[in-house]
Amino acid sequence: MKAYFTLIFLVLSLNMISQTIKDSLDKIINDHHISTGLSYSLLVAHNGNIVYQNSFGSNTLGGSDTCDKKSNYRMASVSKQFTAAAIYLLIKQKKLDLKQTLKDFFPDFSEVGGSITIDQLLSHSSGVYDYEELQNDTLTRQLSDFDILNMVKPINKTYFTTGTKFRYSNTAYCLLALIVEKASGQSFADFTNRYIFKPLKMNTTEWYGADIKNRVYGYARNKEGKIEFRDQSITSATLGDGGLYTSLSDYYRWYKNRKRVLGIDISEMIHLSSKSIFNDYSYSFGWFYEKKGSKLKTLLHSGATCGFSNIVIEIPATQSVITYFTNLADNHNSFLPIEKILISSKILPVNFSYRIMHDETH
Repeated sequence: MKAYFTLIFLVLSLNMISQTIKDSLDKIINDHHISTGLSYSLLVAHNGNIVYQNSFGSNTLGGSDTCDKKSNYRMASVSKQFTAAAIYLLIKQKKLDLKQTLKDFFPDFSEVGGSITIDQLLSHSSGVYDYEELQNDTLTRQLSDFDILNMVKPINKTYFTTGTKFRYSNTAYCLLALIVEKASGQSFADFTNRYIFKPLKMNTTEWYGADIKNRVYGYARNKEGKIEFRDQSITSATLGDGGLYTSLSDYYRWYKNRKRVLGIDISEMIHLSSKSIFNDYSYSFGWFYEKKGSKLKTLLHSGATCGFSNIVIEIPATQSVITYFTNLADNHNSFLPIEKILISSKILPVNFSYRIMHDETH
């Protein structure tokens, strides 16, 4: 009988803690929404269960279509893990090898392409030039992944000797999307739909350019601080580095079930291609991660584009995942009070800071 009452007490205590977290997070997110008029969506799972999931705002500023767990935000660089997953699936299908080079797929690439491997592209250690530095300022149409290839393939030099350093590269992931097409004989979107999204019933997840259901549109502050519509830019049509749209519910399906399509745990996959950044932090297969000895502590990626700011975090030891999506550019600091709550609730580690890795994407 004593054990029974102890169990009841623990259950009630956990419910009270969960309600306290929910009330605190609701207030933070609603305050963010009220101050900007824009959309904020947050999911927190801990010990394998969702402990918080809510959205505030609408798909457009002042609109009547209320955001919910099925609203599709542009993921920006959070997309990279899906590009990397497509590469892994092709390796698994024996259609790719990590040591293959750019010239294996694009024979007219400059000679430097013969030393840039898939491995280096995945881990941001190729030194390939940033397309953001190469684009023509007079360009008015949006760039595609193929445009990025045409920009960089004549350049017969890299920022450093390939494989020797870490330098975050959107160019690398645009090239990886094109390699998926070359190796699979399918479009990048068709391959990911067939082997990732459809098997996991991620039914509303789409790459930019498709008909995106429940689409959230992006905004930014101008020089005067006024919020204005800023959903697209010249560089926001590329797919491999940041063109995915997904929702809280679809992303959680990916988190819970990705091993079903990958056939391997994320902690195993990231060790196939990795580059150390500093201290215990490295990058692999579309993820920043922290490791202590052989123990994988945290995985994180942020996404930033002209109208969106996103953060995804995983803590493997406690089966925890946090997904935070907003439709306002340069808005990652709005996560800070959420981070504080999650640290005090022991869902995030005591010394956690999203900024440690987020700052490496710039």
